[in-house]
Amino acid sequence: MSKINVSVAIADEHLDHISAVAEALQSHGLTVLSIMEMLGVVTGVCDDSMVGTLRTVNGVDSVEVGQTFHLAPPDSSVQ
Repeated sequence: MSKINVSVAIADEHLDHISAVAEALQSHGLTVLSIMEMLGVVTGVCDDSMVGTLRTVNGVDSVEVGQTFHLAPPDSSVQ
């Protein structure tokens, strides 16, 4: 299992309780990195196999997996 970054959007009706939703996410395997109350988003890191479980947490609207990109070195023939 590999660790991935995720952004969790909190459902509108649970925004007043975003800390409680973040705690529930944590108990389901998310290492919470930040809680952005004004945006209604919780970010964190979890095993890639836990994404489906996080989507079932009460108060979660959606879970988006972070994307990573790798650029070729400057001296590479591929540019």
